[in-house]
Amino acid sequence: MRVGMVLLDGSKIILECTGSAIRDPINGEFLAGMTTARDITSMAQQIREMRELEQNRFTVMLETMPQLVSLLVTPMPLDTPGKQLTDTSGMDMYIRRLCGFL
Repeated sequence: MRVGMVLLDGSKIILECTGSAIRDPINGEFLAGMTTARDITSMAQQIREMRELEQNRFTVMLETMPQLVSLLVTPMPLDTPGKQLTDTSGMDMYIRRLCGFL
């Protein structure tokens, strides 16, 4: 279980807590409980940063989709098979060939 705490100085930390029961091996009677807590604030921050980077990457991909769609739907005249396509997307024809768009 994860628990958030606010310390006396106002800083916030995140703890990961686990617990287990210690039982008598013969009759299973409860003898004691053991709990541990460890500070995972920095790990939680790293996970948050990784999620933000992934979201930014996804946003950039979505913002470039109209350009990719423009490349894929550029019509090629059927009556002139050897004629070069006019580059309307801003990408160089060589790069378009390398990417497999032609």
